[in-house]
Amino acid sequence: MIFYLAVAGLGLVLLLLSIIFGELFDFLDVDVGGGDGGPISGTVVAAGMAAFGSAGALATNYGWGVLLSAGTAVAAAVAFGALSAWVLAALYRQTGGTDTALSGFQGRLGQVTTSIPAAGPGEVMVTGVDTTVHRIARSANGQAITVGSIVRIVDVIGSTLVVEATRGDADAAPERMETS
Repeated sequence: MIFYLAVAGLGLVLLLLSIIFGELFDFLDVDVGGGDGGPISGTVVAAGMAAFGSAGALATNYGWGVLLSAGTAVAAAVAFGALSAWVLAALYRQTGGTDTALSGFQGRLGQVTTSIPAAGPGEVMVTGVDTTVHRIARSANGQAITVGSIVRIVDVIGSTLVVEATRGDADAAPERMETS
């Protein structure tokens, strides 16, 4: 039963990390071909692990045999993994067709819409040719950045933009921001 509880706990921790940092495989820079909530995304794997461990622990607690407990755990992992993949795919389909890949934001300018504290996230608005998006952002150098500041996107980690304040661009209007 300890094995099942450990797997469930690890799955829940990975789910929590995916809430904080976004897609885990993107955050870890691992290309498994799933992306955007596909069947091999970190969130789906974490949901399957949590279901596996939880179902196995419950079955063991009720005195089911080893094979029946393991079979139940595998069935729960497949079912919850498939359900989470379906839900994530449905959510990703709801995003507009003009949604820009996050990797394309690197090097662009944006404007801070929610202040970025030294040790936490804020929000940045990035204007492209055909769309304006708001994304979670963190400071690259750990310094706070105030609302209205113009920032340059230096990296993308998971679904979080890493930005740095630009010098001399404080009066730049959104129309003058880079769009490529």
